[in-house]
Amino acid sequence: MLNANTGTGLTYQWKNGANDITGATGASYTATAAGSYSVVVSNTSCNATSTATTVTVNPLPTATITANGMALSVGTFSSYQWYMNNQTITGATTQTYTATQNGSYYVAVTNNGCTNNSDTVTFSSTGMENVNSKNGVTVYPNPAQDVVSINAPVAVNVTIRNINGQVVFAENNVRRADISKLASGLYMIFVTDEKGQLLLTEKLMKK
Repeated sequence: MLNANTGTGLTYQWKNGANDITGATGASYTATAAGSYSVVVSNTSCNATSTATTVTVNPLPTATITANGMALSVGTFSSYQWYMNNQTITGATTQTYTATQNGSYYVAVTNNGCTNNSDTVTFSSTGMENVNSKNGVTVYPNPAQDVVSINAPVAVNVTIRNINGQVVFAENNVRRADISKLASGLYMIFVTDEKGQLLLTEKLMKK
C-alpha cells in the first residue's frame, strides 16, 4: 500500500516507471506488480512528483511434505501452521509434525510475507500397531513411566517425537529408552534399523 500526502483540492496520478497507471488517481495505491512507483500530486496551480519507491513481488513459497512414518516435515520457511482435514492444529507451528490420527494433513508456510499451502498427505492408519509385524520388533511397556524397552532381532535406532513433531529423544543402537524426564502425555516412537529403514512406529503413552 502506497500513500501520498493528503489535502484539500489535491489530485493524484500514480506512475510505474515513466508510465501512468490507468485509474490510479486516489491518494493511495496498492501495488500488485514489481516496479518503481511514484505519484504526481497536483492542485489548481502546480504539481510535484514524489521520489520513487521500489516494490518487489516475492514468489509464493513452495512446500513439499516428506513423510517418515507418521512424522511429517517440510523445508525451511519463516513460519508454519499445520492442518488436519482443513482444520488448524493448535500449537503445530514448527517445521515438523507427527500425525497421531487418521486424516489429511498439509502445512501453510510463509516466507517474505507470502503464504502458500503444501501438498496434502493422507493417513488411513495411525500406527497403533507395528508398521510391519513381520519385523519382530516390539516396544514395552506401553503406557510407560521411566523406561521403554525395545525388543528387536537387529540393532535399532530410536526416535521419540511429541505431538507437535519435535524430537524429544533420539539415540542409536539402543534397547532401553529413558523417558523419565519427559512430561506425561502422548508421543510417537519410531524404530529404524542402522540403514534408516522404518521398522516400527506407534503411539507411546508416558504416565
